[in-house]
Amino acid sequence: QRKMLEDISHLSATGGWELDIPTMQLTWSKETYSIFDLPETFIPSVETATSFFTDESRPVITAAVEQAIEEGIPYDLELSLITGNGRLIWVRALCEVVYQNGKKQALIGAIQDITERKIIDDKILHFAMTDSLTGLANRTQFNQRFEQSIKLANRENKRLALMMIDLDKFKAVNDTFGHPIGDELLRAVAKVLIDNARETDVTARLGGDEFAILVVHPDKKESVGIYAQRIINELAKVFIIEGNEVNIGSSIGISVCPEDASEQEGLLKKADVALY
Repeated sequence: QRKMLEDISHLSATGGWELDIPTMQLTWSKETYSIFDLPETFIPSVETATSFFTDESRPVITAAVEQAIEEGIPYDLELSLITGNGRLIWVRALCEVVYQNGKKQALIGAIQDITERKIIDDKILHFAMTDSLTGLANRTQFNQRFEQSIKLANRENKRLALMMIDLDKFKAVNDTFGHPIGDELLRAVAKVLIDNARETDVTARLGGDEFAILVVHPDKKESVGIYAQRIINELAKVFIIEGNEVNIGSSIGISVCPEDASEQEGLLKKADVALY
């Protein structure tokens, strides 16, 4: 029966563990050693086990174990760790509390390698949040980031600027050269926007030839205008698309939080009015 449990554990990439609360002695199953890429001669403890978790996950698992021991609260978490071989993996960590005569006697738990599932989930999320043509954020991601950025700006009393960007003469490009050239042009425009953006900014394609940039914490309102003018100058240059000279321009409308509005709808309306 023990061998059957070990075989099942191995096939499901799930390890077991037990922590005796009175002695704080931690015991791992064979598969747990395998998940951590550690030899079975390694003697685990709460301190050594939690040390393998990443800087982001370590405080989470440490607090969860402490709550389980002190308050009897079970947990079910998804965490990242660096194995003994230096691999970055994701695991699902579960814990239940065992009582004896009304007292907390032990913690028993399982740990499962979910790295492949996380990779698939991340890819799905990436596709759901990214414009497939340009690789920029799509409208869904833009709206989420917009909401988060406004909350942060209002909480920390800092500015947030919105630039709405429309391409001039884009329809004429499609009509003259065809949609494949139009698509290549949109990719080229996206590159210009990314090349001129800061890492903290959010650059998005909202649809068609409509783009937007969230300028996070600009030092002053005037600097956003300088930023926008630089983009206008770059987009006014001739694009060479598959041997064709393509001329477009751009129009940009700007709104700034908190000067123009302090919520998303107001900033969008102000920037849209400025654009047109």
